[in-house]
Amino acid sequence: MDIEIKGIAYSPIAYPLDTSDQWQNIMSGSDADDLSLFKSYIQEIVIKGDISDVTVGRFEDTSIEPYDWVETIRTANIATEEQEFLDAAKNISEKLNDMIHQASNEGVLFCVQTVVEDDGGGNIVEDGQHRITTILKLDLEEEERLQLKPDNSLEELDLDDIFPEPNELQKGLCFPIVKVKDFRLPGDVKFYQKDNVSGYFQDFLECDSDPGSLDQAKKVFDAVSEIKRERTGEFADGEDLTQFKNLQDQTDGGVASIDQITSMASEIVGSEVSSEDIGEKMGVDDPQNIAIDTTELPSKVKYTVDDEIDVKFPSTASERVQKSTSEDGVEVTISGSDVDTQVLDR
Repeated sequence: MDIEIKGIAYSPIAYPLDTSDQWQNIMSGSDADDLSLFKSYIQEIVIKGDISDVTVGRFEDTSIEPYDWVETIRTANIATEEQEFLDAAKNISEKLNDMIHQASNEGVLFCVQTVVEDDGGGNIVEDGQHRITTILKLDLEEEERLQLKPDNSLEELDLDDIFPEPNELQKGLCFPIVKVKDFRLPGDVKFYQKDNVSGYFQDFLECDSDPGSLDQAKKVFDAVSEIKRERTGEFADGEDLTQFKNLQDQTDGGVASIDQITSMASEIVGSEVSSEDIGEKMGVDDPQNIAIDTTELPSKVKYTVDDEIDVKFPSTASERVQKSTSEDGVEVTISGSDVDTQVLDR
């Protein structure tokens, strides 16, 4: 992936820090484009796959200030509109600083105007250059943070000693979403939060957010299962999950829309399931925005019997795991040609 950094504005971020004390600095032109470590951070976010650490944001209202801020960072001509670029970045850093949780790590927020383009490797699936806003929150120890000041430049510092490795990046986002081979969901903002999803980092842009496809698919299937239980008395099981995975063969481009999801849900339940039915079970105000990349559908089922016995199996083996319910209780029958026994922890 070819990456050009047009400009970077940065400010400190910390729960006890008053926004009036947030200094700001900027790098632009060739000095900014020489920051190879930041190019690695940006690539890490842009090509990140459809995993649980990734959520998607949608601007339902493009008249709000946060939308204007990220759009200004993306499009400003820094040579002639540097102040507009700085003002937008400062607004973002102040908004995030006001919302940051007291348990969050202190660090520095970087707002980056970036141009990305596929280098022939096929990671980016859409041709041409893509001008994007990238926002990075880098968590730093105090001695590292103190090396960044309003009156020095990043090029004067040994960035490898101060900043984390690219694969240790904790929080970042890009706007708009760049379609890559491992991430095809629709939306406006791609949030990445390694290991620990913080609500404030999704909320400060005031856009609606949805989980990655696997988490979304699990929630959808749970909703369908609950609807089936209400209508038939039986939860969805392994065979139903196998049927659910047939969404892979019914989509154009690999992303299932709510219409395709409700059609499949109706087959599983045995009666018509509407988008409103699924949205209500999921607690989603507008189910029309539900979308799932079908390469990320769940493939394993677990039955928990009496909160004590777990039976876990791939959905492809559902025919060999039979679950029946009667007035006497629940019976799970497993058939096979061989069994291996292990003694585990006490």
